[in-house]
Amino acid sequence: MSTAQTSTLSGTWVANPVHSSIDFAVRHNGVSYFRGYFEGLEGTLDATGPEPVLEGGTKVENISIRVPDFFRGHLMGDEFFDAENHPDISFKSTKFQIGDGNQVTVEGDLTIRGTTKAVTATGTLEGPQEHGMGTSLGLDLETTINRFDYGVSWQAPPLVGSEGTGLGEEVKIHVIAEFDPPK
Repeated sequence: MSTAQTSTLSGTWVANPVHSSIDFAVRHNGVSYFRGYFEGLEGTLDATGPEPVLEGGTKVENISIRVPDFFRGHLMGDEFFDAENHPDISFKSTKFQIGDGNQVTVEGDLTIRGTTKAVTATGTLEGPQEHGMGTSLGLDLETTINRFDYGVSWQAPPLVGSEGTGLGEEVKIHVIAEFDPPK
């Protein structure tokens, strides 16, 4: 990030839920990826201190899977997210490094199913940028987690004639967030 951009990053920026999402992908049947997303991302990028602090999350019920009902119920149930007992997914950064070329590395605590683990995500921070609707700031981050670390350990039966599993342990997470400026 250039010095000019760094110097204009101040105040507390608020995530715009219309232009923000949490996408995920998990290996399915060893040959492709099952993909989905969470809408309703809420969060802030607080640039009032010596280093920005990113904090946010969403409700498990905001998952993109709506039909079939039994599949959505399975994901909301205790074999996956246990949404009744753990309705939220949240993140709070512990370190936010801005490097050259808008590159960022964000370390922090991710909580899923009531379990909190340290994660590191990398990506880009764009802006602040003036446009026809005002000013925005964009954050694009990726990380990979092991779903078993968060108690999401349901497993599909092994593939026929294979030692492999039906659902991978690693989940790729991609956070796309657009932030509105401080008021």
